Amino acid sequence: YGDHRDLHYPLRRQRQMCIRDRAKGILPIALGEATKTVPYIHEKNKTYLFAIKFGEQTDTDDATGKIIGKSDRKPDIEQIKSVLHDYVGPINQIPPIYSAKKFNGIRSYELARKGVVPDMVSKAKTVHIENIKLVEMNSDSECTIEVTCGTGTYIRSISKHIGVKMNLCCHVSRIERTRYGPFNLKNILSIDRLMQLNHDIDNLNMIISPIETVLDDILAVLIFIKEIKMSIDTKTKQDLIKKFARKENDTGSPEVQVAILTTRITN
Repeated sequence: YGDHRDLHYPLRRQRQMCIRDRAKGILPIALGEATKTVPYIHEKNKTYLFAIKFGEQTDTDDATGKIIGKSDRKPDIEQIKSVLHDYVGPINQIPPIYSAKKFNGIRSYELARKGVVPDMVSKAKTVHIENIKLVEMNSDSECTIEVTCGTGTYIRSISKHIGVKMNLCCHVSRIERTRYGPFNLKNILSIDRLMQLNHDIDNLNMIISPIETVLDDILAVLIFIKEIKMSIDTKTKQDLIKKFARKENDTGSPEVQVAILTTRITN
């Protein structure tokens, strides 16, 4: 998404969010001036379809890792639904060992590969699960689940939680991100199609979403006054940041920006 004119600029003016290796799905790419909106879209909810394979626990909590545990009992559908029913709202989630969390400047997955087991409990954080449901049982040892969640949520941690609650070994066998904020599977462009349109600028112009796509839910203020004093003093600005910031020194969140703009207008 962005301004089609930014297609003529080097790749350095483009920015993208990330998606885990071996996962597939939606990956928003911001072009040019649209990179300034990345903090906004990063905070939007995502929806994932993921499969859990029961019977084997891996050290990475997905299919890429080494098997470290096995169980023979088959999962019970009603038990899965019960666990999911209690996994909605604010959840205190522990990240997987194989993640990008840092310990003294070193990524946890780097420590894990060296045989060091980092204290992931110390990195636990509250994430928000908007909705989670069992989609289907693919077999007697695998199910597909759909979850809509806030930023920072680890799908592998959801899978591990389900296994712990059911006293079963399991791991994520596949993940697909089906929605990222305003983007879904109906309004995205596949990599193959992008390659086909690589030299067709006119068609690329038609498929690039405008910057406003990711700003639709942000408060808009219509001003008719020809001239207005928009300055606020430093102390007032610092107080607003302290009150509305989501985390320390957070000056770019929508809440902070709206509060500052509103104060400037009403003063």
